[in-house]
Amino acid sequence: MYTGDIFATDITEEILHTNIARDLGINYLSEATGDKLIHCPQMVNGYIFGKAGRSIIPFPISFNSPPRWVFFMFDTGAPQTFLTEQASKAIGVIPDPEEPGTVLDINGYLTTVFISPNNCLFAHINLLGTLFCRLNHVFAVEDYYRGTVSFHFGGKWKLVEKKGL
Repeated sequence: MYTGDIFATDITEEILHTNIARDLGINYLSEATGDKLIHCPQMVNGYIFGKAGRSIIPFPISFNSPPRWVFFMFDTGAPQTFLTEQASKAIGVIPDPEEPGTVLDINGYLTTVFISPNNCLFAHINLLGTLFCRLNHVFAVEDYYRGTVSFHFGGKWKLVEKKGL
């Protein structure tokens, strides 16, 4: 399991519920229903938040219950995906010390997720790791000029020809 730490004091659970929810037009941890919910979409949009340029992307996530909107910070330095204790409780995940990872449905894709350790610097952030992207053939675009993030699923994009690489 990922043992690194991320210093991200610019995002708190209060900011997830207020600023980020307002910017995305989605209530954080609300039931994922309506026109914004599409099962397994080919593309999901997010945005760049704050002065530190954090990539934030909303996903419906479920665990034996109706899906809820969870906002993730995408971190290319973290292989695993982590949920805050608050988000875990909202979707019904009960921590099990014998089995730390739980398989959840994120955006229609099954992924192993861990609950953020209480003693780490990112305990208050839902962290989307690179393993989710690799397993689900995600092409991530972070446009810092426009302040947008997009995840393209399916791996059907031929952006660069490999010639002798």
